[in-house]
Amino acid sequence: MIYNIEVETKSPLLIGSSSGSDVWSKDIAMKKNLPIIPGSAIKGALREVSPMLSEYVNEINSLFGDSENQGKLIFTELSVKTPGDSNLFIERTHISMDRKTRTVCQKKLFKVRAVNTGVKFQGKVFTVSPLTSSEERILLLLLSLTKKLGSKKSAGYGFIDIRLTGKVEKSSIKNIPQARVAQIICEPMEPFLVTSEKTKSYLYNSAKYIPGSTLRGAYAARLSKDTKDFKEIFLLERVKFPNLYPMIDDAIAYPSPDSILRAKYSEDSDEIFDQLRTILISSIENSRGKKLSVKNARNGKRLDRAGKWYVLGTGVFDSGKGDTSTQVSLDSKLRSAKDGSLRTYNTYFHNKMSGLFRSESESLLSMLNEDWLYIGNSKTRGFGLVRVVEIKKYTIDLSAEIRSFNDSIQIAVSGKDRTYVPILLTSDLILRKGENIEMLLGNEFKLTLSLLKTSHTSGWSSASNNLKPFQNVVSAGTVLIYDTDLSVEESVETVEELYIKGLGKFTGSGYGQFVIYK
Repeated sequence: MIYNIEVETKSPLLIGSSSGSDVWSKDIAMKKNLPIIPGSAIKGALREVSPMLSEYVNEINSLFGDSENQGKLIFTELSVKTPGDSNLFIERTHISMDRKTRTVCQKKLFKVRAVNTGVKFQGKVFTVSPLTSSEERILLLLLSLTKKLGSKKSAGYGFIDIRLTGKVEKSSIKNIPQARVAQIICEPMEPFLVTSEKTKSYLYNSAKYIPGSTLRGAYAARLSKDTKDFKEIFLLERVKFPNLYPMIDDAIAYPSPDSILRAKYSEDSDEIFDQLRTILISSIENSRGKKLSVKNARNGKRLDRAGKWYVLGTGVFDSGKGDTSTQVSLDSKLRSAKDGSLRTYNTYFHNKMSGLFRSESESLLSMLNEDWLYIGNSKTRGFGLVRVVEIKKYTIDLSAEIRSFNDSIQIAVSGKDRTYVPILLTSDLILRKGENIEMLLGNEFKLTLSLLKTSHTSGWSSASNNLKPFQNVVSAGTVLIYDTDLSVEESVETVEELYIKGLGKFTGSGYGQFVIYK
């Protein structure tokens, strides 16, 4: 279910960073110059009044979670209902008091900007699984009992009314195509928090993209586990879940290839240089006995890897933005902040994200019809709600892409009748035991050129509460070029099969995916 809620301020409301800003000693949480109420604040306010319903401990733990289980409720960020209102803010000056002497502290005037009285906010509460009639009744009771929100409540701030304005059953994505390759397009509704390891209790750092393993887990949590299709999708890994990367001008962006360089200390896009063909041509000519080399410099400037995001055939872009927020856990008995309970979240946000499902069967994708997904860590604290906009068939022409690359090489280097297959890894690659990059495409193909970097990856298993084993990886952005005596058409047969199945291990979790490098 999706519950629509409305909050109306009955006194000035202050929710934000205690450190304030250059202008205000205490300021409100803002987004796009408008005040917001974080989902975690609503969750905390409801949790704070829950001891009043002490006879319903089981229902409250089910709704909000406990040390063993995640709660059923997901609270979204609340936005102003009438953003054009010119009377949203109120400004005040206060005096700090010395708690011991109960007199005015010296030089302790501070300025506050808060949300004005009478402002209405609207947002949603999602349930990750159906509520029982008793749980829904408790939720409605908690909404009616919650009358205070935010900070400085003892100074007259934070009196509110919360009411339920409606509820709808969650719908599903329709018209999912029968396809082996399909594009998923998503809109994050909140910043996402995806951590790759168990972090310090007070600091959580997110990746800049949504890994395929995280997307796979989000779907697995939503689908019935006793069906044949579930076993084929998740246990046999016949569906390869993609990493979700930002969309730029309606195209999927990928980690920038390692062949693309930028003049050091320069942010000018005109200073981008792709050295791939230059290095390949020099490699071919050197194999013929000619002495050529490519220096890591251009026009007298040192070149470094460009980094950032890359759209095939277009270029390198910046995308997304980071956000840092600090939250406090409240003691339900004392109704005050717990000692040592500050948590800092370094999260990320893109306006739109996308990736490519690969399926070994055209019929399996029809099960993935969720229209809302709950992604990553701290989902009940205002992070990771993602709306699935569309899943559509994606058409590729590997033959045309390989032929186009070979034609561009033949213009510069003639007289050698071989087929070159340029591969760009769009996700990390974990090699199988005894496997190396020379063997990835099979015995008919020889590795001619590699521009790669390596790293390692791990993760934290929420099921076992243990660190997953570390894996050595060939990093996304690696460029590999293979050559073969086979024709383009014969090469495509092998490449198409691997394009669907993926390279190396853990292909169902987004590893080992690639495209033909344009």
